[in-house]
Amino acid sequence: MAYSISPHIHQKATIVDVGGGDGEPLNYLLSLRPDIKVILIDPSPGIGNLVKKEYLPRVELYPKTYMAEFKIKDKLKPYVILISDVIHHIPQKARKEFFSELKTMVGDQNEVRIIIKDIEPGFFRSSLSRLADRYISGDKKMSLIGRRNISKIMLKTFGKNITMKETTLFKIDKPNYALVFICKRI
Repeated sequence: MAYSISPHIHQKATIVDVGGGDGEPLNYLLSLRPDIKVILIDPSPGIGNLVKKEYLPRVELYPKTYMAEFKIKDKLKPYVILISDVIHHIPQKARKEFFSELKTMVGDQNEVRIIIKDIEPGFFRSSLSRLADRYISGDKKMSLIGRRNISKIMLKTFGKNITMKETTLFKIDKPNYALVFICKRI
């Protein structure tokens, strides 16, 4: 994932990792990109415990924090919002509210890139992932969401102020995908 999303991240960007949990996947991105900083927000009380010690100076942790409580403040910084393997854990009925909170968090920034990484349904590995989430992680209500549906939701939420690019992730690691949405203030 790190290699596929890295070209879509500005130099010296600040990444807001929404629902980043233990932070383990960040190690690859932080290793690949020594120029970036990460703000990890998650509703859980214990987060970031798997971020390697050498990367911790570039990571700010905001435990017990929801998107609705976190606002991007500095319009001069290039920001990237990373939402990795989070949306399929949000109940379908709550997704509209999630994306509404995402729009509120983006606020009136001049430009924000939102990278959404998730799993396309309909593949054997998708089924294995779903079973692992349900029976190992205990998330009985998880529901995979495909690229087309994510795109529709983002367009409905952000309107004409958004464009989308697909990274190489789906080609190299199907059924995983990562979409980059560029939100510009008009």
